[in-house]
Amino acid sequence: MTILVGALVSCGKSADLAPSPSAATAAPVVISRAQAAQVVAMLNGSIQHFRGLFAAGEQALGSVRYPDAQAGLAAMDDPNSAASRFSEWRQRSGVDRDATYEGVVSRAASLYAGGETDPALDTWAADMSRVMTNLHDWVETAVGWQIHERTDKDLEDAVLGFNGAISVAQVDAQQVGKK
Repeated sequence: MTILVGALVSCGKSADLAPSPSAATAAPVVISRAQAAQVVAMLNGSIQHFRGLFAAGEQALGSVRYPDAQAGLAAMDDPNSAASRFSEWRQRSGVDRDATYEGVVSRAASLYAGGETDPALDTWAADMSRVMTNLHDWVETAVGWQIHERTDKDLEDAVLGFNGAISVAQVDAQQVGKK
């Protein structure tokens, strides 16, 4: 390379010595089929965790609505009320703090040689960030729905948002190791 650089400089062509970023080739992603299957299983396990979390939240929410926020707060004193059950689920599940998918990404990335991961893993991580955003939106919408600050349509849209985001993550998880 030094000889080539010297020859180019002597010809007056020093401006184009560095390769363009698009000309550089990325290091190949190194992972065995068995490891790719292990990564996919990890991603699918995380997806199932969040589907289960959502299903448990829907069950805790139930179908009881309160006339207003004051009635919803009063219902919190009754441990058998829907408001109390939903609040308990929210506390017990840790849904507002759950970012366990980030640990899954770290564990999956550790299976790749040379620190270069499959772009599909990065895509999945971004998908799961959207899943979390949609899950949090659903939780907040559900609270508003219970006390008549949000409509049935708002709640349906929040459910659709979560289901759509988790479906995209499911599809993208299957792309790991395919390229």
